[in-house]
Amino acid sequence: MLDFKLEVSIMSAFIGEKIRHIREQLGMTQAQLASRAGTTQQAIALLEAGKIESQPSTLAKIAKALSCELKIELVPKKSWDQIVRDQAWKKANLIAGTATGSTAIEDQLPSSKTVYKKIEEMASKLMEEDRRYLWK
Repeated sequence: MLDFKLEVSIMSAFIGEKIRHIREQLGMTQAQLASRAGTTQQAIALLEAGKIESQPSTLAKIAKALSCELKIELVPKKSWDQIVRDQAWKKANLIAGTATGSTAIEDQLPSSKTVYKKIEEMASKLMEEDRRYLWK
């Protein structure tokens, strides 16, 4: 998993490249885009090079100057069901780990197959209940 700063850097480079591509397709110079967007040519150059992060308000001005629509969306990496299922498994593992730890003290540790089955049952039950509990 990438760290946040690296992700932002990659995203800035992608946005900058996209702006440059559209600007060039329109036959517009950086100075012309800057004038239309109410910023400087230097800021456009840095943005296109991915050297600076841009605020959504600035990107909205640039999009308008390029006759484009700015869309910002959150896209899940997995299906909603899979995200909930994964979280239910995490929660069930946490609960089972606590329970298993207390039985281990008494030297009554169940088999891994039994523990897996209990986690599976618990995860299914957690998914059927109020899902807000999964995120506590």
